[in-house]
Amino acid sequence: MLSIILAASFALVENGRPMAAFELADTNATSDVELFNRRLKEVTGASLPIGGTAAKNAIRVSLTRPDDISRRFEWSIRFPDERRMEIVATRRSLMAALVSLIEESCDARFLGSERCMFQFEPRGGAAVEVRDRKSAPHCYTLCRSVFRVPGNKRELGLADDGAFRYTHGIPIYAFPKDKYEKEGWPEAIMPTLKDGSKLKRPKGSFFAGWQPCYSSPETARIASENILEYLRSHPHDKSITLGVNDSRGYCECARCREINAKGEPALFTNNPMTVSESYYMFVNAVAAAVSREFPDVRIGLLAYTGTIMPPTFKVAENVVPMMTFDLCAAAPDPAVVARQEDVIRRWGAMVRETGTWSYEWGRSYLLPRVDFSAQAHRLKFLHENGGRAYFGEAMLDALEGPKLYLTSKLLADVDLDPEALLGEWFTRYAGKAAERPLREIYARATEYARSPRMKQTSFWRQRGYIYVQPTDARQKEQLAAITPGFVPGLLALAREVRSAAKTPGEKRRAEVLVHHFELLDVCAAFFGYAHCRPDTRTPADAAAAAAMLGELADRSGELMAEFASAKAYFLDPDFENPDYYRGAYVPLDLKPMLIETLVSVGRFYSDKRVADAFARLAGCDALPADMRECVKSVAAAFAERRSVFDNPGFEKPIDEGRVKSPLPHELTGEVLCGGAKTLRLMPGDPAGGDANPYDNAQKDIAVFHLDQDVEPGCYSASVKVWTAAKGARFADFVLWRQSHGTFKDWSSFRPTALKSGKWRSLSAFCKVDSTADGVSFGVRLKGFQQGEKVYVGDVRLVKVAPVQDVRRGEIRAGEFMLGSGSAVENGEESGRRRRFIVHRGAAASLISFARATIAGHGGLRLKDDEKIVVKAVCRSLDPAHPAIVGSKFSEKSGGAYHVVGNALFWNRKLSVKATELSGSLDASALDKKHAAHKLLLHVFALKGSGPVAVDSVSWEVVHGKQEGR
Repeated sequence: MLSIILAASFALVENGRPMAAFELADTNATSDVELFNRRLKEVTGASLPIGGTAAKNAIRVSLTRPDDISRRFEWSIRFPDERRMEIVATRRSLMAALVSLIEESCDARFLGSERCMFQFEPRGGAAVEVRDRKSAPHCYTLCRSVFRVPGNKRELGLADDGAFRYTHGIPIYAFPKDKYEKEGWPEAIMPTLKDGSKLKRPKGSFFAGWQPCYSSPETARIASENILEYLRSHPHDKSITLGVNDSRGYCECARCREINAKGEPALFTNNPMTVSESYYMFVNAVAAAVSREFPDVRIGLLAYTGTIMPPTFKVAENVVPMMTFDLCAAAPDPAVVARQEDVIRRWGAMVRETGTWSYEWGRSYLLPRVDFSAQAHRLKFLHENGGRAYFGEAMLDALEGPKLYLTSKLLADVDLDPEALLGEWFTRYAGKAAERPLREIYARATEYARSPRMKQTSFWRQRGYIYVQPTDARQKEQLAAITPGFVPGLLALAREVRSAAKTPGEKRRAEVLVHHFELLDVCAAFFGYAHCRPDTRTPADAAAAAAMLGELADRSGELMAEFASAKAYFLDPDFENPDYYRGAYVPLDLKPMLIETLVSVGRFYSDKRVADAFARLAGCDALPADMRECVKSVAAAFAERRSVFDNPGFEKPIDEGRVKSPLPHELTGEVLCGGAKTLRLMPGDPAGGDANPYDNAQKDIAVFHLDQDVEPGCYSASVKVWTAAKGARFADFVLWRQSHGTFKDWSSFRPTALKSGKWRSLSAFCKVDSTADGVSFGVRLKGFQQGEKVYVGDVRLVKVAPVQDVRRGEIRAGEFMLGSGSAVENGEESGRRRRFIVHRGAAASLISFARATIAGHGGLRLKDDEKIVVKAVCRSLDPAHPAIVGSKFSEKSGGAYHVVGNALFWNRKLSVKATELSGSLDASALDKKHAAHKLLLHVFALKGSGPVAVDSVSWEVVHGKQEGR
C-alpha cells in the first residue's frame, strides 16, 4: 500500500478572516509587521491582529542584535508545532522573513518600485507549509542598498540601515569637521597644492575637493586617535569609513608624488591617476591601530578615482574596499569587462571582504540600459571574490525592467538561477501572453548597446570611464545610434504588452511601460537623431536636415498626444513619493528640445528643402502655438543671420583676456575664409602644460576657448575649420555657458573628420539662462602633430530665441532636502492626496527641517530694485504641542552657503488651521559680485514643536515697492 504523507499547512487567512495573530517580543518589530499586514490585506482582505490571543495560530516575532554586522541579514522561521510559528530575525532582516511568507502564501512578488509592481491576484485565503526556513547562506552579508528607490524599498530588501559604513567619510571619523572647525585644522595633515602652497582648511564642502596628506605619518596618527576616541564612546558601532573625499584634491607634496609613482595607473580611461600607494599606506596604519583595540570593527572605503587599484603591498584584513564600476557602460566591450574583473579578482585575493559601488543605474537615460546576463554574472563573480557589500547609485523605476528585481534576489541568494528569475519577472509583469513582446523590448535595448552604429558614438568612447553619469548631455549621446523606426518599434511592443494584459494589476503595469516608451518616442523624435550621424549627432546634409523636420511635421499630432499621455503619468506617477519624477527626471517642456533640433538643421536653411520644411512645421496646427512661434523665430534668425559676435572675419584683434587656451595662436592672412584674417592654432605645440587643461577625461584633445558676453537666450554658433594636415585629423566645436569665466557645461568630443585643404563647417547650440553671463566658443582638435596648423574663420553667433528668466515658482516636497529628525510624508484629506513636509522634533534648539534651492541649482538673477517674496502655508499637526516655525535664506558664496538678510518670518506660532506666512528679502542684502544668486531657503521649527505640515511654499521676484501676488 502506497502511503502518501501530506505536509501540514499553517493558515494565515481563511475565507477573508484572520486565522493567526502576532506576538511581538520586541516592539521594534511593529513597523515591519504593520507593513506585512498592509500587503496581506491587499491580497486577502484581512490582516492579522497584533497581540491577539483568540486566533487559531500564533506567530511569535523575536529580534536579535548580533555583534557581527555581517549577520544582520540572517533570519529563520521554525515551527515548534503545527499551530505555532517562530520568527527570529534582526531589525534589518525581519522584512525579508515576512516577505518570504507573503511570496509563498499569496504567490505574490515585488517586481519593482511602483505601487502596481506588487504582483498578486486577490484570494480569500493564505497559508504556508509547516516547514522550517532560513535565509540563504551565500549572499551579500554587509550591505544591500541603493541610492533611491521611491517605492517597495523595504520589501525588495534594499533599505540600508547604515551599520556598515563605506562612503566619503574622511571629515566624519578620521578628522571630524566639527572638531577642527573649532580648534583649527592640523597643519601636518593638510595637503600641498599644485602651486606648492599648503591648504589651510577645506574650502566649500568638507567632503569634496580636498584630501589630507596620506603619506604623512602624522595623518595616520591623528586619524587613529580620533577614530579610537569615537569607537570608545560608541561601543555598538561595528564599522567606520575611511572613504576618500569626492572630486580628487590629492596632496602634491614630494613625498606623496614619490610614493605614488610606484603604483600602476588606474583602469579608468577618463582618469588613470593613482594614489593607491600613499592612501593604502595610511589605511593600513589606521586599520592596525583599530584592530588592536576593536578587532571586530570593519573599515569600509571607496576603491574610487585614484584608489581603485590594489597597492603593491597587502591591505589589512579588516578593510572592505567598495570598488566603483559602471558595468552597463563596460558590458558591450569584453576588454573593459576583463580589466574590471581583474581588479575584482586581485582585491578578493588581498582582503577578506570586498564590495561594489555600482554605477550602471540611472533613470535619466530614456532608453533602458540593460544587460541582464552581464549583471547576474557580475553579482556572482563579485561574491566569489569576497563581495559582501553592494550599493547601487540608483534612481529606479519600471523602465529598466527586471534589473532591480534580479539584483534584489541575487543579493539575498547568489545561488539562485538568473534565467529562472528573469522568466518569473517576464511572465508575472503582464501575463504569459505578454512575455514575448516584453522580452523583445529588453533584448532590443541590449542589442542596441552593442550595435556597430553605437560604436561610432561618443557614448561608446566612455565605456572605460569610472561612471557614465546620467546627465542631459549623456542622455542625448545614448540615443545617438538610433535608426528610423527603432523607438516607434519599442513603443509598438509596449502596446502589444498592454493589449495582452488581462488582470487589473497586469493592465496597470503595462500602462506604466507604455508611458515610459511614449516619452522615449517623443524625445527621440524631437532630438531627431535617427536622421543624424552617430558620431556628431548632427545631420550630414540638407536632405537629412529636411527629413528631421519632416518627421516632426508628419508625426506632430501623434507625438503631442503621446507627450500629453506620458506627462500626465509622470506628474503623478505610481509611486509612494509623488514628487519623485515631478520636473526632476522628465522634460516637462518640449520647447528647449525643439529649439536645439531646429538649430542643428538651421545651418542648412539656405537649402530650399530645409526652408520649406521649416515653413511646413511652423504651420502644423497639432503643435501648440508657442512651439510654432519657436519654429518661426529660429527660421527668421537663420534667414537674416543676425550675429551677435562682432568679429566674425577677425577684422579686429582678439581680446586675449577672453582666451582660455595654452595653444599658440595668432591672427593671420595666410589662409582666408571670407574675412580679413583667420585664427591660426597650433594644436600640437601647447605653450607649456597640457593641451587641454580643462578636462581630465579628454587629455588627448587640444582645446581653444574664446569667451563672449551674452544676454539670456537660445544661441546657435558656427565656425569653419581648415587644415593642410593629412591623415586622421578631427575637430569639434562647442558652445558652453559660463559664469564669471567658469564653464558651466561639458560635453564629450564629437569627432568631425577634416579633409586636407577643405573648409569644414561646424555648429553648436546653447541655452543661456539666468545662471550664466556669457558663452565660450570651444574649438577642440584631435590627432594633430607638432608643427601642424589649423585655421578657424567665419565665426558666427546667432540668438535664435529668447529665454524667460525664472521669476516665480512653487517648491514641492520632493525638491526639499531634509534636516535631522525630519521626513516627507503624504497625507489623505478630503479623498485626495496632499503633499507636505513633516518635522517630528529633535533635541537641538533650532532644527532646519526643510531646505530647498530657489530657482534650481543654477541660481536667480535679481536686480538692485527687486526683492524675493516667499509664502508658506503651514499648520500644526499636534494641538498639544503647537509648532513654532521660522524661515531664512542663505546665499552661496565662496563654495559655501552663508545666511543673508534677516529672517523672512520668525517665531510664528501655528494652529491646526492652515496659516499663511510670508516674508521678503531685498536684493541689496545679496553679494553684488554674483551674476546669478544661488539661494537656499530654510524652514525650521523651535525646540518643543510638534509635527509641522507645510502644505505649500511659493516664491516670486517683485519690484521693491510691489507686494507678492
